[in-house]
Formats: sequence, C-alpha cells, structure tokens
Amino acid sequence: ANFGAEDWFLNAGLRWIDTDTTARTAIDAIVRVDDPTPGIPTSSPDVTYSPAEPLTEKGNYSKLLPSLNVGWWPRKDILIRAAAAQVISRPSLNQLAPTRTDGTLDRTYEVFYDGNADLEPVEADQADLSVEWYFDDKSVLSGAVFWKDLDGFITYELQENVDIGVVADIGGAGDAPLLYDVFRPINGDTAKVLGFEFGFQHFFENGFGLRANYTYTDTEAYIDGEKVGPLEGVSESAYSVALMFENDRWDAQLAADYSGEYVEVTDAVGGLSQYGDPITWVTASVAYRLTEKFTVSIEGRNLTDEFYLSTMGRPDMLAGFETWGRSLLLGVTAKF
Repeated sequence: ANFGAEDWFLNAGLRWIDTDTTARTAIDAIVRVDDPTPGIPTSSPDVTYSPAEPLTEKGNYSKLLPSLNVGWWPRKDILIRAAAAQVISRPSLNQLAPTRTDGTLDRTYEVFYDGNADLEPVEADQADLSVEWYFDDKSVLSGAVFWKDLDGFITYELQENVDIGVVADIGGAGDAPLLYDVFRPINGDTAKVLGFEFGFQHFFENGFGLRANYTYTDTEAYIDGEKVGPLEGVSESAYSVALMFENDRWDAQLAADYSGEYVEVTDAVGGLSQYGDPITWVTASVAYRLTEKFTVSIEGRNLTDEFYLSTMGRPDMLAGFETWGRSLLLGVTAKF
C-alpha cells in the first residue's frame, strides 16, 4: 500500500512465502582404509568406497514478512528516510546439495559436506535511518545508520573424532574404528549488526565527477548460546572511491573498492578461526557513443593484480590462496 503527499510518502507491505526444497545426489561411503606404510609420506593408503547410493533430502519453510518505508522532505533538496522490515536470505543451491568430499588419500581424515537440505533461510529484523542532501544536479551527500538482528545465519559446524563407520588397519596394528573430523553447514543461533555509512557524489560543470562512500559495521555472532566473535563474511570497514567523467559521447570511470579483514570460518581448526585478508579491487572503464544506437567500450578489472589470501589468524598459517590476474573486456552495445 502506498500513501503520501507533496512532502512525504509511506509504503507498507506484507508478503507470505512457502518454500519446499529437494536435494538429490549419490554418495559413495568410506568403508575401509588400509595403510601399511603410514611413515612414508610419498605413499597413500588404500581406500575402499561403497558403490554410490542415491540420496534425497527435503526441507520446507514458510514465512510472513512485513515491511515499512517512510520518507519526509523538510526541504526540496533534503530527504529523511526510515525503513523497517523482516526479510530472509535463502541458502544458495550449493549449500543445499548434500555432496561430500574427504581427504583420506592424503591421510587427512576429514569429511566435508558442502550442503545440507535442512538449512533454513537466514531471517532478519532490520531497520535504517538516513539523511540525503541533494545539493546539486547528480550530486548527493548522505549518511545512514543501520541495524540488523539475524536469526539462523549459515556457518560451518566442526565435529571432531566422529565414528562414521570406517574400519582401518594402520601400520599393521589390526582393524579398529577410524575417527574423522566432520564439517557441515548449519544454521547458527543469532547475530547482531550495527553500523553507519557515509556517501558523497558530485559532478562538476566540466563533466568530471567524484564518488566516495565508507561503511563501518560492528557484528556479534552466537552459536549454541555462546558468543563466537564477529559474523562470518562481514568486514568491519569498507570503502569505495571513484573518479568519473561524463558527456554526450564519453563515459569513463576509475574506481577502487576496499574491503577489510573478515572472519571466513569460525573455529575452523583446533579453536582457530580462518580470516580473509583485506583486498582492494581496482577497475577502470571507458565507453564511447558512436551513434545514438551504437556504443563501444573497454573495461579493465583487477588492475593492481590483487589476490585472495586467508590465514588462521597468523601470517605463517596459510589457509587459502587464489589469484585471478588482470582482465580486459571489450564490448559493443547496439540499441534497436
């Protein structure tokens, strides 16, 4: 429903969702491990797997989601906005599929379940309050505070020394149960998010412009009623700056986006959490309008050749590394 007058507006909504999930895969269970030479690092154990057996897992959830958005113009160039809503974020498809990998051939007795069909969506009560000053054409100065109370955020559970039914003979010691560490995605308890952001954009008469924003986010996550630290995947500080140029023919931009250190996995191994290092992503693009219908463009991504690095909280304990290199994209756009 929408309401309003010349200097204010209000819209409110109510949404009902009902979702069924079905995940199908085939799992070959680990049956037996024989390792006659555990002291020789270049050797590998003999691993016996069962034939792959079909596995189907199902889930269901229903939610009622209200929302409210209110805005007031105390002056023609100033907008004060407030919003509150209950929202959900569904698990991704890979988080629902109960596929599994293990490190037995490397003598790493761990089982990783990529998904869990019983995962519920992440629910959130959220609210924000912002002030926006439109001080010139294509120009704005804004500030906002935001709050979220999350329920059921998705994290990974580690169960150590679990008997999953594997029998092993290690070094000729005879048959005995082989214990594994088991990782699987679960819904955590709750998390709290509180933060603020500032934004600025201005274009000058000569076509050049500047855009900048900064966000600070403070988070707390709880699992089994215990505070475990910051919410996974959320940086405390992030900012973006860009230099732009626009006219009837040209559209160009040079931008840098920074994201600070963040927790990737809480209590990943032996009580240590896995952290992603800060990263700055630099892009540049230029587009030229040949005619009203045709535009050519070029875009460069990751110009500073940044890479992903994660550690277990110490520089000498590497947990992950990935590099993407620089990329260049050429494009032609046609409008008919």
